[in-house]
Amino acid sequence: MELACLAIDSGGDPAVIQGALDPTSLPVADVEGLKKDKCQLTSTPYGYRFMNWELNAYFAFLFELIAKRGPSVGLDVNLSRYDLFHGHLFIADSGRLGILVTSVFKE
Repeated sequence: MELACLAIDSGGDPAVIQGALDPTSLPVADVEGLKKDKCQLTSTPYGYRFMNWELNAYFAFLFELIAKRGPSVGLDVNLSRYDLFHGHLFIADSGRLGILVTSVFKE
């Protein structure tokens, strides 16, 4: 994947990954009253998509795969479309690009 190559070739420089983002900022939605509850989905009131729409589609695919296959590995997964607001890209010691997807949980 192009993003993984960029990450490895740059030595994990965040600026290179950030350069793959569309510069158009998107407002973060107030999901289920999170602003009233003072819960933040991001550290800013806006976010970004990748310029490459195939990459955006790949992240959506991964999200759907987590929801679908989570129970098969013992995870009680209940995700909504609002959960995919925040994730962390990292380079593992193996040199592979990893994605830590975080979601918002309400009890």
